[in-house]
Amino acid sequence: MSLAYFEEIVPPLDNYITFGTDVIAENQEYKDMLFDYFFTVFKTPRLGQQDHISACKLMETTLLNLPGQVDNYLFQVLDVIRPRLEDEEEYKKPGYKVFLLEVIINAIYYNPSVTLQYLAHYNFVPKFMAMWFDEAEHFLRVHDKTLSILALMKIVQLPWESLPVTLQQDGALSYLMKGMMKFFESLPEAIKRSLHS
Repeated sequence: MSLAYFEEIVPPLDNYITFGTDVIAENQEYKDMLFDYFFTVFKTPRLGQQDHISACKLMETTLLNLPGQVDNYLFQVLDVIRPRLEDEEEYKKPGYKVFLLEVIINAIYYNPSVTLQYLAHYNFVPKFMAMWFDEAEHFLRVHDKTLSILALMKIVQLPWESLPVTLQQDGALSYLMKGMMKFFESLPEAIKRSLHS
């Protein structure tokens, strides 16, 4: 597979996924191709953070538009992203970190129970939640904030027994609600910026 000009390939792919969802959902070969792009970008040493960001954008569009259609790929996607978030050298640039975080946030929105179980298996829930909320100021777009709010609502709506142990503890609900409020409080300013951009 040629990955030359991958950054330029993503916008047309985004449109195809968004407006051709039904066709892709019915064709396993197309779904395999999208995930192959994602995995190959992260496995190719000569490709850098900008290409990784483009791959994250592609994955976001895929998960948002194909709910329940790509379950078999979810853990593999998380296996790519989690180690990079655990590596502090890897994600020093806030913009890059946000896109990595948003792949997991999209996974939570796609399937909150399974994604949280995965994170809990690697004892990554507390660190991930802390990074998510600590980076809130770098979630600049309306979409970033809205996605975070919706994903947090999905977590809060889960049955208590489906939550990881760390989110069953006293104060966990308050912690999640405070995190959600960070995104709610900054949403009006983001909307204002988007209207004047």
